[in-house]
Amino acid sequence: GGIEGVITIKDVLSEFVGDLPDEHDERFKGIKRLGPGQWVVEGKTDIDDFEEFFGLESQESDVATVGGLYLSYSEKLPSVNEKITVHGLELTVSAVDNRRIDSLIVKKISKIN
Repeated sequence: GGIEGVITIKDVLSEFVGDLPDEHDERFKGIKRLGPGQWVVEGKTDIDDFEEFFGLESQESDVATVGGLYLSYSEKLPSVNEKITVHGLELTVSAVDNRRIDSLIVKKISKIN
């Protein structure tokens, strides 16, 4: 016998939940996994890439970045460790540079149907 192909855990999971985003895809370079269900995301990450990575339906037409998404829901200037919940995700500001969000910690907190 020989080996026809190799099946990875990603292949198996994709059969159950659909295609999974590839963390090494150039579009997702601003998104890094920290641990199970937790990522650090650069504030300048494009909102469309963010929504695709986290499997969200396109809902944000008035913001361009993840930092902009946070600000649109927060209604105040960002401070480190402040949190909001949006689209089943908890967004925690992890770094700020002169009123601009450099990075956020993103945790999945619920499934979105």
